[in-house]
Amino acid sequence: MFWQNIVQSVGILLLYAAPFVLWERLQPAEPQRLRAMGFNVLYFFSAYALGVWLSTLLIAWLLVHVTPLRPGVHTMLLELGLFGKAMFALVYFLVFDFFYYWFHRAQHALPLLWREHLLHHSDETLNVSTTFRQHWLEEPIKVFFISLPMAFLFADRPALAGLAAIMVSGWVFFIHANLRLPLGPLSAWISGPQLHRIHHSRLPQHRDKNFAVFFPLWDRLFGTYYAPGRDEYPVTGLSGGGQVNDLLTAHLATFGYPVRVPVKESIALEAEANSARKGSS
Repeated sequence: MFWQNIVQSVGILLLYAAPFVLWERLQPAEPQRLRAMGFNVLYFFSAYALGVWLSTLLIAWLLVHVTPLRPGVHTMLLELGLFGKAMFALVYFLVFDFFYYWFHRAQHALPLLWREHLLHHSDETLNVSTTFRQHWLEEPIKVFFISLPMAFLFADRPALAGLAAIMVSGWVFFIHANLRLPLGPLSAWISGPQLHRIHHSRLPQHRDKNFAVFFPLWDRLFGTYYAPGRDEYPVTGLSGGGQVNDLLTAHLATFGYPVRVPVKESIALEAEANSARKGSS
């Protein structure tokens, strides 16, 4: 049953990604070859089952030990008809994004969490397959930062939980897509590919910006919002020039395995640093 669920999950995720792959061909933020996705898909197949297995065990524990303690007072909204259900869904995703925002921000602020997260940010060709470039510890860690508080606050509604999972998965593929899709003033309210590309930027002015997955409201409230210009599509990857292009590094960088910085990249970074020092003296 476990492996059947894994196969079904992989199939669903690949189906999610397929429409965006086509869209990226039609409206790319930067020209890319399909082979740029190869390593991300390879890593996904090498790591996905382990992450799902660990997070499933943790969620099962939560259902037994935590959810009976939850207050559940919010369910009154569900008794108010269609409008109440719509408001409930809005509150659900706002709260989800609040917890995700702080988890994501912690990943960038705390060295141990950053070691787990750097694999995701090491992609220099940001595209829909970057969604697959998550360390296998990502989902188990999210259980404590996101699933635990959400399980405590929200009553057991399987239909809503299923809809939420579909929307979250689809939206995460969308914001990572290599799309030239400026949302203009809407970027202040809804996260999109351009806004999230800023988050993956290597440029210093974009560092630690735009953490939210759905609502930039949280970035605006907590001082991490960066509004992109209409034609602002920066280069992406690790600001230090590190690259992760092999499975050994992808799996073990979290545990201290060194991330390689190419000689050419290292020279360029040193020249940039020297130029900055001269400019400030």
